[in-house]
Amino acid sequence: MTAEEPVAAEPSAAVNGPFSADFGWVTLPGWSQGAIRCTDGQAAVFRSLWSFKAVEVDGDRVMQRAGLASGKPNGQSAMHAIVY
Repeated sequence: MTAEEPVAAEPSAAVNGPFSADFGWVTLPGWSQGAIRCTDGQAAVFRSLWSFKAVEVDGDRVMQRAGLASGKPNGQSAMHAIVY
């Protein structure tokens, strides 16, 4: 971690919006089952999306920053994976 990254006492605690500091956990309002564990790939995509600071980008760029292959030529795979 760098000095800029938030730190939480509980690893699953939400510190980046609904995400934990390492983006490995998501806390949803109204969800009584506790934090949801993300796969490494999901965490990488969420970290990548968060890094764009609400700037619209295509899925290929998100996946590239996440260090993952999109598997789809149209550049929308990251958005589809998150929205659907």
